[in-house]
Amino acid sequence: MSLGHRVTCEDLVRELPDFLDRELATIRMAELRAHLDECARCLRKYEFDRAVLARIRVRLTSANLPPELEARVLASIGAAWGDSWT
Repeated sequence: MSLGHRVTCEDLVRELPDFLDRELATIRMAELRAHLDECARCLRKYEFDRAVLARIRVRLTSANLPPELEARVLASIGAAWGDSWT
């Protein structure tokens, strides 16, 4: 596959959050993946960030939060943003 844009380490670091969340176009995902395949330093950064994100997700899904918390948060957002946030 011929990729259009040569990715720099700075590009990877800047776009890493969106890459981890798979929020980039398919071609951009492929370009960043190709950079990771070639750059050990960026691969280490990616693996570290991915591991941290995975641990955060596990902690958040296993947290025992009070049932009324979601309603309070949504009410606060609604008060701050009005109807435009939904």
